[in-house]
Amino acid sequence: MSTNLPAKREGHPLPALFAHLGLDRVTPHDKFEINYANDLFTVAVTRADGTQEIHRMHRSGKGFHSVHHFNPNELTREERDNLVHELRKERMTQSNIARHTGISQPTVSNILRKK
Repeated sequence: MSTNLPAKREGHPLPALFAHLGLDRVTPHDKFEINYANDLFTVAVTRADGTQEIHRMHRSGKGFHSVHHFNPNELTREERDNLVHELRKERMTQSNIARHTGISQPTVSNILRKK
């Protein structure tokens, strides 16, 4: 599911969800994607200025725990490339690496071809 946050509405559940994930600054100008698979809940937010934040929660037992915040814009190019290669070694697909790191699948492909 990928969408834009609707204009402010009373009682809308998304602001509460984002606040719970530590994303209380999401605005109607931001785009977001929510995924849930294999006990991993992921929210990727692309800000109006193009920056991205990725938040993950792992499900364990009766609820979620281990909230992770990842901002790919804080990585150097070398760190990003090393992360892509490590995720590939873990047998992650290029599409999943792209979702995981907040970069496009073609960029992942280019990184993997370089080394």
